[in-house]
Amino acid sequence: MSAFQGEVIRYAEGREVVRFTTASGVRAVIDTSITDQALSSFAQSLRRKIARSARRAASVPARSRDR
Repeated sequence: MSAFQGEVIRYAEGREVVRFTTASGVRAVIDTSITDQALSSFAQSLRRKIARSARRAASVPARSRDR
């Protein structure tokens, strides 16, 4: 894995973000002031949505999925 290649940007009002491009070419801007609790809540929400989506996909008959 290569070393981090990004840019830390600090705004006058004290806010800090990190900007970088992922290996797949996606430009990301991440706010470093997001709390661990907020990130945990967001991750839980995503896990629920993914599980719900997987359950729906599993309930669709195979013939319908192949189309």
